[in-house]
Amino acid sequence: MPRSSPGRVTGSSYKDAALTEHIAQIDPPDVFISYAHNDDKRMPPATEGWITQFVEGLTNHLSRKLGEPFHIWRDYQLTVGARLTPDIKAQLGASATIVIFLSPSYLNSHWCDAEMTEFLAREVAKREDAGRAVFIVECDDVDRPEAVKDILSIRFWEPAPRSGRPQLLGFPQPVMNDPYHDRLGDLAFSIAKELKRQRRALRAVPGPPVVAPESVAQQPDREVTPRAPQSSPNTVEPATVYLAEVGEELEDFRDQIKRCLEQYGHSVLPRKSLPSERAAFEEAMRADLAESLLFVQILDEKLGKKLDDADVRRVRHQYDCAGSLAGPKPIMQWRSRQIELAKVTNEAHRKLLEGAEFVDDDPDGFKAEILKRIDKLRTPPPTDPRDEQGVDNIVFVDAERSDKAVADSIVEILEKHRFGVLLPSWSEEVAKVRATRKANMTYCDAVLLVNGSTPDWVLESFDQYRRVKKARAAPIKAIALWDGPPRSRCESGAAGRCIWFKEGCEAPRNRDPYGHKILDIGVLINCRGRESDPCSSAFGKFVETVRNR
Repeated sequence: MPRSSPGRVTGSSYKDAALTEHIAQIDPPDVFISYAHNDDKRMPPATEGWITQFVEGLTNHLSRKLGEPFHIWRDYQLTVGARLTPDIKAQLGASATIVIFLSPSYLNSHWCDAEMTEFLAREVAKREDAGRAVFIVECDDVDRPEAVKDILSIRFWEPAPRSGRPQLLGFPQPVMNDPYHDRLGDLAFSIAKELKRQRRALRAVPGPPVVAPESVAQQPDREVTPRAPQSSPNTVEPATVYLAEVGEELEDFRDQIKRCLEQYGHSVLPRKSLPSERAAFEEAMRADLAESLLFVQILDEKLGKKLDDADVRRVRHQYDCAGSLAGPKPIMQWRSRQIELAKVTNEAHRKLLEGAEFVDDDPDGFKAEILKRIDKLRTPPPTDPRDEQGVDNIVFVDAERSDKAVADSIVEILEKHRFGVLLPSWSEEVAKVRATRKANMTYCDAVLLVNGSTPDWVLESFDQYRRVKKARAAPIKAIALWDGPPRSRCESGAAGRCIWFKEGCEAPRNRDPYGHKILDIGVLINCRGRESDPCSSAFGKFVETVRNR
């Protein structure tokens, strides 16, 4: 039957096994909800059970994130201890993803365990590319079954402030500012991403036509309409980041970082929990690190758990692997400023904390730094302008937009002396101008600043040079300040003067209005670009310095 809304939630309805299987084939669930019915009992003042509210919220999130029709299937009728019905088996076998609500009631329910075993056998054991086809919602602090031990989960419980007992988030009904909402959004984002991946793969490989079984012909009152393929954007993942596993107290912060990265289109590894045995642990990390651009780790004073077969802490070993497996990776580590290193008695862990690059209590600031680092790592190294222009030395002529004519006249003289030239951006966008100036100052051999109609331009350029200076591969050879005449005198062809310097040479303050170190003062060119005699020695000294230094 045609869909009337982007998201549908359906349940058990067909008793005919052949019809049930056919319906599952032509209208397979995108999400199969596997839960214990005891976890969906209504608790006042809520008007619906916790699972029902959860599924409703998940449907709303998926509607926004997918932007196309989808189908959620859950069972409304099965009681605890009952066997799997043909309807459940058909929907389970055809479902694109499954969401398992892990709780004491779920683990004590035989039919739920059967659902989980059957699905995992098909989706995980038989499909290496299952991706995030299985999603775990932790409703309580329970021991995980072996089948889902290594699957990453989203924890929907927190220790109670006083007793420390597990407390279900959003129970009996969600409230504002509850972490429940952020985690539900994270789950919806991950499911939507997996569904888009599967739909792209299905559209790329046409499947065989579905033939209705004989039992369908016996149901004239029930119209079955196959779903039409839906278009979805072919999203390209800009980068993959390895976000190290953490202890319980840092899980919320890790989730925030993961959410931030995914919102910017980046992929986050690992997709499932790392194994407990050392060899398997390292092999899993080697595979994930090979895909990753960057290793990110957040630390606290706790040592973390050990591997089962080695006297090695998981927290520390992730860091060691990032530095040795699959080629050393760029590493970003964060710890809180509140940690007292003197109280950390384990020497290896204390050294790990001491080596953290970012020490602060600003989570948002660290997230911003990660995004900046990704951009920097993904930016291809610029081609050397010397190679492009076939010259040995490059001079950056930095001028404000209104002084473009002056800059052009300087370029003519520099090119006569076989210098390569870089020019600023003439854009009206300040960000583009600054970005171009930063790049040019980083890779040029010398800078010539035009002090024409906007004196503040020169001051800003000097300030930016101070910031860029540390990023340069080699010290700059010389900086020249082209001190042009007032605009009112330009028509007369009056000469300007060039204050130029190289670092280490002091000059009297009265000869250097900008308070910088200078080498000499002399006329370089006039406004019309004509070289004059007084400039010969000054310009010759500039040329000599740039070429020979």
